[in-house]
Amino acid sequence: MRRSCLLPLFGCACLAAAAGCRPSQGPAAAAETPAIPVSQPVERQVMNYEDFTGQTDAVQVVDIRARVTGYLNETLFKEGSEVHKGDLLCIIDPRPYQAQLDQAQAQITANEESFNYQKSVYDSDLAAPGAVSREQRAQDYASMNRPTPE
Repeated sequence: MRRSCLLPLFGCACLAAAAGCRPSQGPAAAAETPAIPVSQPVERQVMNYEDFTGQTDAVQVVDIRARVTGYLNETLFKEGSEVHKGDLLCIIDPRPYQAQLDQAQAQITANEESFNYQKSVYDSDLAAPGAVSREQRAQDYASMNRPTPE
């Protein structure tokens, strides 16, 4: 009895399922298939490189420091160029150093003149032994052998 009740129920479920699987005849089915754009192949030369942004570093990096102070008159190399040992890189303004050299040479000349004067005084002391005391002669000898204070 149970089987006989289930059989018509099963049949109705199968018919409902079969009716839902049929394609519908609405407006969507009547539309045409969509057009797909197609392009033709193009012949051209292919480049074998690509551009990238980035930074590069030198193989060897050298810091250039002057051993003396002064103003640069001229720079004899271009940044990034290759330099070799012994190359002249910069020219520093020589005027301050020339002024120091001239001052030192003038001081040498003044010291030589002072020495020559003190030597002549001492020589005159020796020429006339009784004219000057022994203490004065020793003092003249000592002033001849030491630099004059500035």
